Amino acid sequence: MAKASKDIDKVAQKQVTSFLQLKQTDSSTSHALQTLDNDVVTPKTPADEGKQFFLGERSADERPISVYELRLDPDGGPNKDRSYIRLPPAYIPYILRVSLDAGTPASKNGVFKTNFPLDGGVFERNKFVERKLPSDFSKPIQVDLPISHAGAFKYWVEYDGEVPGERAKGREGYFNIDPILRTKARSPILSSDMKPLSPAQGGAVLSPEIVYLPLDGLAILTVVSKWMGPISNWREHFTEAGDRGYTMLHWTPLQERGSSDSPYSIKDQKHYDPSIFMSSVDPGTIDTQVKEILRVAKEEYGLLNLTDVVLNHTASDSPWLIDHPEAGYSPENTPHLTSAFELDTVILEFSSSVASKGLPTQVRSEADIDVLMTGLAESIKAHNMWQYYVLDVEREKEVVKDAIKNGKIVPWRGPDVAGKSVVALAEIAKTSSVVSGLGELGSRYGARSDGEMAAGLLKAASVNIVNDADILVEIWDRVVDVINVPLYEEWEKDTKIALDHVKNRLKYTRLEENGPKLGEISASCPLVESYFTRLTPPGPFDQGKYSVANNGWIWDADPLQNFALPPSKAYLRREVIVWGDCVKLRYGSGPADNPWLWEHMMSYVRMLAATFDGFRIDNCHSTPAHVGVAMLDVARIVNRDLYVCAELFTGSEEMDLLFVQRLGINSLVREAGNAWDPKEFSRVMYRFGLGKPLGSMDNACLTNMEELDPPFGKGPTRPCIVSPLNGSVPHALMYDLTHDNESYLDKRSAEHALSVAGIVTFGYCAIASVKGFDDLYPKLINLVEEKRQYELTRLGENSGIARAKRLLNGLHREMILGGFEEGHYWQEGDYILVQRMHPTIQKGYLLIAHTAFSKGAKIAASVLNTIELSTRARFIYGASIEFSSYETPYDSNTIRGLPGKLVEIPNVVVPQISHDVASFCRITVPDYFPPGSILI
Repeated sequence: MAKASKDIDKVAQKQVTSFLQLKQTDSSTSHALQTLDNDVVTPKTPADEGKQFFLGERSADERPISVYELRLDPDGGPNKDRSYIRLPPAYIPYILRVSLDAGTPASKNGVFKTNFPLDGGVFERNKFVERKLPSDFSKPIQVDLPISHAGAFKYWVEYDGEVPGERAKGREGYFNIDPILRTKARSPILSSDMKPLSPAQGGAVLSPEIVYLPLDGLAILTVVSKWMGPISNWREHFTEAGDRGYTMLHWTPLQERGSSDSPYSIKDQKHYDPSIFMSSVDPGTIDTQVKEILRVAKEEYGLLNLTDVVLNHTASDSPWLIDHPEAGYSPENTPHLTSAFELDTVILEFSSSVASKGLPTQVRSEADIDVLMTGLAESIKAHNMWQYYVLDVEREKEVVKDAIKNGKIVPWRGPDVAGKSVVALAEIAKTSSVVSGLGELGSRYGARSDGEMAAGLLKAASVNIVNDADILVEIWDRVVDVINVPLYEEWEKDTKIALDHVKNRLKYTRLEENGPKLGEISASCPLVESYFTRLTPPGPFDQGKYSVANNGWIWDADPLQNFALPPSKAYLRREVIVWGDCVKLRYGSGPADNPWLWEHMMSYVRMLAATFDGFRIDNCHSTPAHVGVAMLDVARIVNRDLYVCAELFTGSEEMDLLFVQRLGINSLVREAGNAWDPKEFSRVMYRFGLGKPLGSMDNACLTNMEELDPPFGKGPTRPCIVSPLNGSVPHALMYDLTHDNESYLDKRSAEHALSVAGIVTFGYCAIASVKGFDDLYPKLINLVEEKRQYELTRLGENSGIARAKRLLNGLHREMILGGFEEGHYWQEGDYILVQRMHPTIQKGYLLIAHTAFSKGAKIAASVLNTIELSTRARFIYGASIEFSSYETPYDSNTIRGLPGKLVEIPNVVVPQISHDVASFCRITVPDYFPPGSILI
């Protein structure tokens, strides 16, 4: 890294180190006074640390304080672009300044409110601090927030409204502060003459120096522990990951797994999986040994640790479900699931009787599916499921007749109904409190009228009929028929939708080529997956209490709606693509609704936060927002610098932003594999990995020097640099491939992997990969069924693109730490070019990637024009990938990659051209530069 390009000079580094010494607290007692040395005592909370900094004396070599100014609109809210603000890590405390123009509506007796702990102390989500805005309009209206720690916060302004005596509230805004990530420094990846160094010389060689790694500098590798062998072998995996340039490991859950063996089906949230040990182990030492091996990864190999936190579900065989069935959604605690449970039972019973009924037990054709669906439809029809929808006509006549005969008639106090038609009366009865239970689906004939109120309605409507019970009952009979007609139609529609979903699922799981091709239909392998886990406690039990809904997902569902709660009919209409090994957890609206579950899951989250440097929120878009917020608040008490990432499937950038704002998500997962052609790939990378455009001048033109008044009213005045905030977009974590997506051999081409790796690593964003991508695994590995172990190839001949990836990851890290924040992407045919530039020293890197979106392309479909740059350039590295076969012989013990050979491209001469007006260099790709090649 060039000396001139360092973000923090020696003076600033001294200042950073001095402040960060105050932040070193034991996470388990972070709210207690801690003695670091003999005479250094940290304050009680992170906010107090910032307060102490600004109250303290200014040192002689102190750099100017950074002030980030957020200007509000006249109505006291941020404009749309500024509704979310992402702030940098507080290596040195700085100021967030919220300002408002004098004389605007929001300045009238304005009060700034925020849950940021402005006065120090402990952060509380629902505790808001106030600052009265200055009433002297001759001075700037501003509130300075001293920032010293990570977190997610909300604010707004209240002021006098247009109506005297009323207060108006401005739009809410959010700001998130990045965590501080500390890791071991690594030696440069390139020599002084810009040649890649060997692993023994550069890149993975750690030094005692600690580096504060920006989020953009992360290079994350996803690993699945059950494929890594026993914990005694993990050091070898750490060595391989470090050699390949990764800086963080993403661990799929390490907790004890359920019967399906999926890492995401957790049997016991509060205990790690004992199977990671080769032999029997004392259960009391497992947690300590896991913490120790993760410490080794971090301190000895420079690998931070990130894990999935699974909040939505638990394994269907979690033993605690027997003691706490209220933790799941059951017909007892969620009555509208009763009809869905009965339908599920019908499907299971039908599945066990297929053979005895002479129906096909093996699905070999569409005709077999049609026969089975006809049989299932008949079974459902025999159970009279329509009774869950409609009013019982006979019962309705009896209750009205009894009310009239016994003189228990409630006078009608609703709208005038005299002379109204039967249809009108039916509508009034449905929309008033006369009829209740419509759409609840919790019991047969659960929809019913209050006979006394119905009698009152009928008497008011039939003014010419005094007390003729038979006539009034006949009228009510007709009213009930009118009410029931659309309810029968609703039942028919729901049943058809349910049957269609069952048919589609049956076709996928047993007939389609890309499906799992399940075998014979039986009681143990039913027609489709069961939507409920039927727990079996000892002794007699209530099935409605111990039958809990399984979790899953729904196409295009609203992520803010819980599909297990009314009015959703997702379980009844079989719309859920269910995970049969996972029970959906029922949190309710807060801890009071399910105390044991909340405490259990909070304890789980605390345990993870004390052990790991970051969380990936599994299934984040289906996690109830209030649950995610509460759990992350708990986690950040334990680990103030917790890094949080998530993958969202909301289908909306606005919805994504809502989750980021509320939960304080630091990075959103983005996937390079979603790009379907070079143009789209270039667009995705420009959107999420550009940094700043080449030649940006915002820092130079829009910042200004000022004097900062002490934010707490006491302490010294300090020089500061004020920079405007124009809003933020969620930070990107760009994966070349995730652990749950098809391989590039299946999705694009095997050759495409190298060009993708190059383009992704040149992004100014966090980057990530999955173990097996570098090794060129030919297929997506099944998280549930796969039992083999990873092959360890490090940087050897059979390591796929790993040697190239080592250089690319190393360059990515150094470009981020070196401040090469300006970039440019351009695409020509199948080629994508990426330029990274340092804004001050004007040095940079150029990547030329020849993509391979199509299989079998051995020659270029288009020719890249000669590239001319008004600078000097020298060749650093080039490579392509060749395959002797696209198949890998099956090994019963080891997961192996394709036989791909990384072919390094010889030195490319870059001539320097001089003219009278200017000089430039001319870059021409070599003759042999097939699809899937890169040049740096």
